[in-house]
Amino acid sequence: HKAEFVEVLEPALAKVLARRPDQVEIRIIGDFPRLSHLDPDHPAVRIIPPIWDFEAFCAELAGADINLSVLFRSVITDAKSEIKWMEAAMLGLPSVVSPTATHQEVIEDGVTAMLAEDQAAFVAAILRLVDDADLRHRIGGAARAAVLRDYGLPAMGARFAAMFDAVRPP
Repeated sequence: HKAEFVEVLEPALAKVLARRPDQVEIRIIGDFPRLSHLDPDHPAVRIIPPIWDFEAFCAELAGADINLSVLFRSVITDAKSEIKWMEAAMLGLPSVVSPTATHQEVIEDGVTAMLAEDQAAFVAAILRLVDDADLRHRIGGAARAAVLRDYGLPAMGARFAAMFDAVRPP
């Protein structure tokens, strides 16, 4: 998803950093050999190599205030799971994500996350969350509640039981 990052999210982050220079730290987790819009030597920009250990990844994510995920809409990305939103939601973190079909299905825009279609929408959503701690806490809390309700053991157990019942021979 490097193209989406370079064309949409990275320039949005550069704008957010320029507008709130003393209020944001940008942490980018992944393999990013070259940035186009952000200065990797800027003190508020941290490039973190991929973290393959899930517990270590969660520990790093838990230190964030806002989670971001950008994807271009396509048949393939519309079929992607909502896992990046779920990981942050389990930690009570608000997310700004692209409005893929799956995200639109499971996320209530402005309640359990913020959907952002393009660079301007990412900038606006991120700035709203940066500027409003109560909004961050409300969305993060609502996201966590939604994930526990919809993906917790009781809900997922009932779904699996229904699937097995539907395909089990008589």
